[in-house]
Amino acid sequence: MDHDLIVDREFQELLEPHTAEEIEQLRENIRRDGKVIDPIIVWEGTNIIVDGMTRYGLAVEMGFPYERKLMHFENRDAVKLWIYSHQFGRRNGDGLAKSRWRAMLVQSKTSGTKDRPPVAKTAAVTETAKETKVSERQVWTDVAVTDVLTSLPAPARKVIETGRIAATAEDILKIEKLPESQKSQVIDLLENMPDVNVETVAFRSVEELIDTVIEHQTNLATKPVEVNKLLEQEVAKVEKVIAELPARIDKISQIKKLQKSPWKERAQKAFAGFVAIWREQCRKDS
Repeated sequence: MDHDLIVDREFQELLEPHTAEEIEQLRENIRRDGKVIDPIIVWEGTNIIVDGMTRYGLAVEMGFPYERKLMHFENRDAVKLWIYSHQFGRRNGDGLAKSRWRAMLVQSKTSGTKDRPPVAKTAAVTETAKETKVSERQVWTDVAVTDVLTSLPAPARKVIETGRIAATAEDILKIEKLPESQKSQVIDLLENMPDVNVETVAFRSVEELIDTVIEHQTNLATKPVEVNKLLEQEVAKVEKVIAELPARIDKISQIKKLQKSPWKERAQKAFAGFVAIWREQCRKDS
């Protein structure tokens, strides 16, 4: 049998990954049955696998036969919609995946097909809410979340969609409402997030990442004020020392006169040197 089928990376990432136990069970089933029982669903005319990527991989690895079933799809969006619908028919799926699925249902209804004319977005949302047994408000939220995700650069979007960082619908919508400088920093952090276990990364959720960016930029905004205030306090201290120096010199001079020591001259030189250094520093800073 020719092993010419294609595992599309984008379609693969839409699927909830199998656990190690599930893969081992599939392996045992194939070994027991001597073949892959469930056919591999293939997008007609492309050789791209729509369903059965794991089964196909195990069959090739173990050298067992499999059957392929061709299905017609108008475009990649139609494939994605089928994958989501089929997946949730077998598994619960996470909240974000279900949200994207409902948004894609709305999109498919507004786009229409050869067999069905497009409908208005409001009507599409109403139909989707009834079909998926959620509120219309939830579907509108799903559409908004998907719009935000779609607008993100692919690396940043992938971090959220693959669950490398925890993200609620509220977190994702919050990204779009951020000022441009904060939004850019959040996206940059998402794009450059290490590909490691969520327990070892600096940010464990989008909410934590956003809060950190906001706090950081708030600190940057107030820092000049704090620095100026600190500088003013230090200048006041120096000015006070300078103002007190003549009196201190005279006091030292009066005490040392009894010992006929040149303390006043030394103190005056020290004072003059201090003032000269201070003036030079002020000139440089200006």
